[in-house]
Amino acid sequence: MTKLLSTTALAVAAACFVGACTNNPARRIDPQGTETITTYDQLDIQDATDAAAELSESLLASGRLGKDGEPSIIAIDRYINNTTQQIDRDEVIKKIRVTLNKAGVAQTLTTIDSRGETGGESNIASKFAKENIDNEGSAVTPDPLVPDYALTYKILENKARAGKIRQTTFTFQMSLVDVRNGLAVWEDEKQITKQGDKSSVGW
Repeated sequence: MTKLLSTTALAVAAACFVGACTNNPARRIDPQGTETITTYDQLDIQDATDAAAELSESLLASGRLGKDGEPSIIAIDRYINNTTQQIDRDEVIKKIRVTLNKAGVAQTLTTIDSRGETGGESNIASKFAKENIDNEGSAVTPDPLVPDYALTYKILENKARAGKIRQTTFTFQMSLVDVRNGLAVWEDEKQITKQGDKSSVGW
């Protein structure tokens, strides 16, 4: 009987020890650090925001923005997600806008929607813009609706597999178009390739 109790106690203790060792209590981590979860076949949030920030920095480095000490006005034109995943448009676009606006050489227009019509992100600013356009469509005051550039952002996905190993390549493309003539004055792209057979922590 004593031997049985001892064996049971040891088993319970071992189970508790294993449970304690594998327990991973909730805690805060750096969203840009190396402890975030990395999936092998999905677009992680750090992938999307990092790509948006990197392409924005590339645009800033091109010297295209800001002329004669005045910031360029940019309208976010199209956001195209050609992947199998639901990727938050606002989170990606906001990363671009924050990066560009902080640099001081660009301002993003909030009163034009994805169809090129008045009624963008800011309801109050869009309402004011509509009230300042007369019945013929010309601006009564200096027109706040005409941007210098339109920005487009596109995400593509390509999958491959060899045995148990799966590989996914995400391509991020960003273009800046001069609204006066339709010319693409700047373009760049970034690729992220992920490979593995299971998700992991860290990257």
